[in-house]
Amino acid sequence: MKLYRLEALRGFAAFYVVLHHSFPHSIRLFGFDIGFVFRFGQEAVILFFLLSGFVINYSYKLSRDQTFKTYFLKRLTRIYIPLLAVMFLGYGIECWHTNGLANPQLGSLALNLMMLQDVSSLKPGVIVDPYLGNTPLWSLSYEWWFYLMYFPIVNWMKNQIKSNQIKSNQIKSNQIKSNQIMTLSTFLFT
Repeated sequence: MKLYRLEALRGFAAFYVVLHHSFPHSIRLFGFDIGFVFRFGQEAVILFFLLSGFVINYSYKLSRDQTFKTYFLKRLTRIYIPLLAVMFLGYGIECWHTNGLANPQLGSLALNLMMLQDVSSLKPGVIVDPYLGNTPLWSLSYEWWFYLMYFPIVNWMKNQIKSNQIKSNQIKSNQIKSNQIMTLSTFLFT
């Protein structure tokens, strides 16, 4: 079952991020600065990530096949198809700017394909900047690693909950026996 309103809000957040990166943040119209409308890109990314977290959990819980293979293949196609398309497009634009074949920056390309990109101007310790300066690609690396962490965490939690339920049932069972003994001894010795 699709959650259309939630998906629409998620789509709006993603589209807003595109607008944020496409328009200048200072736009004058009839003397008024309307550019502030496009200044909330980071907030839209956060909203997108929050909704994505809910959606991934919701769809995983409804999935008939909850194996890692199926989960991984869905995430792989979800992330890598847009990533490869954007990288190919970015390289084409770079070639157009240089009026010929551009340096493909194979090292950067490989590290970006391993989803290790982030924006070094915003934080220290970054392994590689997004491919060919396409800074919005940082978000795909975060999304990828969130997806990869989700599966083991959810399954570990599922096992922990089962384990805790068993322990809880054992404790309740022992409490019942203990309470029965206390009741019997109170009855006999008072």
